[in-house]
Order: sequence, then structure tokens, then C-alpha cells
Amino acid sequence: MIKKNLIIIGSGGHSRMIVECSITLGFNIKYLIDINTNLKSNEKISGVSVKPKEYLNKIDKGSNVFIAVGDNNIREKIFLKYKNFLKFINLIHPSSFVAKNVKLGKANFIGPKVIINSDSKINDNCIINSGSIIEHECKLMNNVHVGPGSIVCGRVKLKKNCFIGAGSKIIQNITIKENCIIGAGSVVLSHTKSNCTYIGSPAKLKIKDITK
Repeated sequence: MIKKNLIIIGSGGHSRMIVECSITLGFNIKYLIDINTNLKSNEKISGVSVKPKEYLNKIDKGSNVFIAVGDNNIREKIFLKYKNFLKFINLIHPSSFVAKNVKLGKANFIGPKVIINSDSKINDNCIINSGSIIEHECKLMNNVHVGPGSIVCGRVKLKKNCFIGAGSKIIQNITIKENCIIGAGSVVLSHTKSNCTYIGSPAKLKIKDITK
């Protein structure tokens, strides 16, 4: 069987997981692209060459690509700039469970041993990291990042660009608003405001409106 080619955008820490998942899924990774300016000569990740940022403009139209960038805002900018030109695929680790009626958009990473249960919807460009649980009828908007080991209970809504820290728990029917950060290990018992940071158990507002 001929392996499908894949180009990975990003070469930071998150890219290590993406490379290993891609290899496990049988992709032929042509190269990674470093989006910063500190690329070392002849750098490789798991044997795959890393190319400088200029290669972003050398990718052939319609190529399979994946964005291996943990930062929501940077990942969003890359996705919006190239989404009509390149083919952004989903990467779903084979050890994960995704219910058959889950709706998936594009450019999503579903890591090892993740569970996504019935009637949930994952939009575009999301990261659901190792061991996380997304329960029934949840909705994740674009560019959401769920940290390792987090539990998102039923009918939770995670709005655009929110970040859920590792080991967090969000009880059922809660809405996490746009650009909201939930600190690692927090337990969220009530709706949040947009552009704010919540920390603790139960989670309390710590930083108001991070955009100001």
C-alpha cells in the first residue's frame, strides 16, 4: 500500500506527538516546517527533517498538512491563511475512542487514549490531548485546546480559542466562553466569562479580560 504524504507545520514540543501519531497511522512525513527563526541546521525530529519557515510558501496546492502548534492563536492564523489552499487532515490516534456519530471538522488532533462520546461535535483546528474525556453532546468550537487528562462532562460548550489546562474537570451543561483559560487541575462548576482566566477547585476568576 502506498503511504500518503504529509507535511507538518510546526516543530516545537507539540510536534513530537504529531510526528509519532502520523507515523503510527502510516503517513509518509515529507518534512516539518519550523515557524520560528531559531532553526538549527540539519535538525530532525524522530528522523524527519525540519525545514525553515520559507517552506510554508513552497507547499503544493492540495497537499496533506497538519498544524503541530499548541498555541491557539498562532494555530488559528496559520489555518485561516491556508485553509482554502491546503488539505488539513484530522489525526486520530488509534488508541482513542470516537463514537460513530461524533461530527468532526478539519485539522483536529485526537491524542492517545482520548474518549469522545456520542453526539459530540468538534469543529476545526482543535487539540484534544492524551487521556482526555469529552462526554456526550459536547460542542467544541474552533481552535480549542484540551490539556492531557481533562474531563469535559456532558453537554458542555467550549467556545472558540479556549484553553483547558491539564487535569481539569468541567461539570455538565457548562459553557466556557471565547478565549478563556482554565488553569491546570481546576474544577469548573459554573459558566465563565470571555477572555478571562479561572483557577482552582472550585475554579474562580483570577485574571479579568486578558485582552485589555
